[in-house]
Amino acid sequence: GACYAAQRTPRQFSAVATVDKPGFMQLEEEDPCAAFQWLNLKRVIYNNLGNKGPDTGNGEGLVYEADLVAPHETSKMPLLVTVNATNDDYKPNQATEVGKHGKFGSFNVKGGSKVHLMFHFVDPKTLKPKSLDKQSITFFDLDTHSNGESVEYVKFKGFKGHTLTKSTQIDVAMDDEGFYIFKA
Repeated sequence: GACYAAQRTPRQFSAVATVDKPGFMQLEEEDPCAAFQWLNLKRVIYNNLGNKGPDTGNGEGLVYEADLVAPHETSKMPLLVTVNATNDDYKPNQATEVGKHGKFGSFNVKGGSKVHLMFHFVDPKTLKPKSLDKQSITFFDLDTHSNGESVEYVKFKGFKGHTLTKSTQIDVAMDDEGFYIFKA
């Protein structure tokens, strides 16, 4: 599916691509994702999302070395995860902060701009596309600036369902193009 994210003021948000083992075990009984596979982002191989650097010379995009990990770490499958900005007007707030922050995949958007992201999974040996039975993505740190003028949001299309925590402050709506909008 396609992903669209934007915000009106500079602020970083992160796409969660992994859950650390202690947190995974602690949340197991209540975590709706505990029985699913998850992505362990090991490192950034190439970082030139939207042709904004810091890397150059191998085209546009962001490439992660990753493992697709079965629940309770019963097996791992090596993958490359590629992320492409599909809009020409993407402006990162800080290109050197795009990529990975701790165990999280990280993207940021300069205030007043937007980014459309497309994710692909690739076999690292053959470089052929890899299909995943199920895909899930989690977002953290969508918020509203203290003066209320800036509201962070993420838009998705082409998915089967979503789960929110009981204490969420995220509003969910659908736009005229069939995108779900998750707004702080």
